[in-house]
Amino acid sequence: IHGWWATHLDSLFPGVFLTDPTDKVAFKEFRNKCKNGLVFPFCFGSTYDSVGENMGIKDKAIINMIGDEFAKKHEGVTKWQNALKQSMLHNGYIVNGFKRRFRAPLRPNQIINYPIQSTASDLVITAMSRLARQSVVEKIPYICPRINIHDDLSFYIPTEKLEEALMIILPTMLDTRDYEFLPVPLLAEVTTGQHWADQHELGTF
Repeated sequence: IHGWWATHLDSLFPGVFLTDPTDKVAFKEFRNKCKNGLVFPFCFGSTYDSVGENMGIKDKAIINMIGDEFAKKHEGVTKWQNALKQSMLHNGYIVNGFKRRFRAPLRPNQIINYPIQSTASDLVITAMSRLARQSVVEKIPYICPRINIHDDLSFYIPTEKLEEALMIILPTMLDTRDYEFLPVPLLAEVTTGQHWADQHELGTF
């Protein structure tokens, strides 16, 4: 979806966003800009003006056209957003996948954002708790997460124990058997390094 919107915007406005669409590095950078500045913000209820500012589009007519096209192309997302807003109006609260309630007053973007971000947070916290408990029961201290930042769990693992540790950590993090609300598999991106500022991607599992 991010690549599609990058290609689509370039086709609508040739030379404005990309001087050379065949430049893979430049395209990847623009794709990331579309991901963080357009796709996710629209999915999470940002205003057209906010997305226009993210993308450097000052013409309101253009960003309105893009926003309307996004809503039409991703009709399921639009229906889901409207259903959340109606639920808030009717019940005075919204719920995440774990049935936690978030009550009014909430801004329109919070109504849309909270069920997703809080569910993701609860998934990570649940995995963190499971691994912490498992590290004590099985006496494997390095499978206990040391740091939790947003959707990231960081571990201190001896280099020679990395493969062994991942064989325990990944199945625990990706186990969805207790989540009836989650009909799709989870993914975990693994990076390794001697310190946080020097990480190398190991793979997506």
